[in-house]
Amino acid sequence: MFGQTRKAEDKNYENVIYELNKIGSNINQLAYIANSEFSTNGIEILSLISNYQELLEQFDELTAIVKGSEC
Repeated sequence: MFGQTRKAEDKNYENVIYELNKIGSNINQLAYIANSEFSTNGIEILSLISNYQELLEQFDELTAIVKGSEC
């Protein structure tokens, strides 16, 4: 997006980004199914949302750590 691109040295940072991308792909697949079949398995969606929220929290924590180490 906007701003500077920063390279994080922390492997956890890369793992969080990878998992967020996987969840995004899964959400896109569910949206495709929902739009084509007009139904989804609500349990899958709730699980994905829960996982996504947990990863966003971890990402926020990791981002704060990375920003703190740059000062």
